[in-house]
Formats: sequence, C-alpha cells, structure tokens
Amino acid sequence: MRQHNGLVAALVLAAGLLAACADTGAQESPSAAPSAPSAAPSDPRDKARAFAQCMRDNGVDLPDPDPDGGFDTGGSIDRQSEAFRTAMEACRAYAPGGDLERADPERLDKARAFAKCMRDNGADVPDPDPDGGFSSLAPEDPDDPAWQKAYAACGDELGRPAS
Repeated sequence: MRQHNGLVAALVLAAGLLAACADTGAQESPSAAPSAPSAAPSDPRDKARAFAQCMRDNGVDLPDPDPDGGFDTGGSIDRQSEAFRTAMEACRAYAPGGDLERADPERLDKARAFAKCMRDNGADVPDPDPDGGFSSLAPEDPDDPAWQKAYAACGDELGRPAS
C-alpha cells in the first residue's frame, strides 16, 4: 500500500494548488505573460512532468515528480505568493487530476463519488467544492492504514494512474 503515497501526494498537491488559485482576483501583468506547454500529454506521469516543467518555466521551483507521479516539495512552496498563482494559472491544464476548477458535471460527480467512497471506507474526506476541487484532501497521516485502505478502494474514482 505504500506505493500509493506518491499518488496521494500528487492528488493532495493538485487539489491544494487548484483550491488556492480558484479566484485570486489578480490581473495579468502584460510584462510577465506566463508560458505553458502547447499540449498536455495524455499519460498521467508525462502530464505530471509537464506540469513540473511548466511551473519551473513560470518561476516556481517544483521538482520533477517521483516515479508514482507524486511531488515532494518539503513544504517549500508558498502557495499564496503571486508568483505561484501566476504559474498555477499558466499550468493549470497540466496539473495532476486535470483542470478541476472548470469541472464539468461528470467530473464533479466523480469527485463526489470519490469523497463518498473514501468516507464509506473509513477516511474523513469532505465533499468536493462546487468546482470539483477539494479544499482539504490531505490526511493527517498519509501512512495511516485506514486512509491507505480507503484510497486503495476508491482511487479509481478519480482516474489515478496505474501503479
């Protein structure tokens, strides 16, 4: 079950990143137009690498994902900074989990099904925000057997990458 920690971290990071940037109200600076890759890869691991590269290209020092597609930032990224918000806006389509802010009804239904499944399997997970993101998806202890069991049972609801 330990193999899912990287993916859990990726989902948590993506949910947190997207929730932090839902509506910043910031105006784009014409002198600092963000850059993004031209097309998002379809493979989740390639998409995670493209996301990391896009974030770096836009001024955020995000390391490459681990082999499971997860990110270990060590808490070093200030998600409230203007640089982060600008980079996230530029790279949103490449974020693990997709563009949750602009969730279509089907994606929102999947996020709700994931949250319900997690709760039904013993993990304390809130319902998604109306945009399909989770304001707080991170478990207090990602190694908690109850969380691991629930995620093993429910991760497919969000289309996790194959291990």
